[in-house]
Amino acid sequence: VIHWKMESERLSRQKEEWERKFHEESVMRQKNIKDLQKEINSIKDSYDADSVSALEQRLATLSSHLASKQNTIEQLTTERNIFQQRVKSLESSSQNQFDSYLVDIE
Repeated sequence: VIHWKMESERLSRQKEEWERKFHEESVMRQKNIKDLQKEINSIKDSYDADSVSALEQRLATLSSHLASKQNTIEQLTTERNIFQQRVKSLESSSQNQFDSYLVDIE
């Protein structure tokens, strides 16, 4: 029973750490995206048509990278949700075992 509780607490701490890291990375990526968009817009305003075409290609590449990052975020979110379900299941199992133990000793 103690092992289940310790494992549950460890998983809860790990879950909190993952959520913190996920949030920090999301915020950082959002900021990077905004910075890149500002930079592209300022450069785009100062270049000729050929340079604009090159920048549009760069923007397409960056957009592709953004889509990839968003996919990664979705995968991490799914993993986090699975992890949360696992923690809840372990907590429930631990509580059930503890309750069963209490009934047995009475």
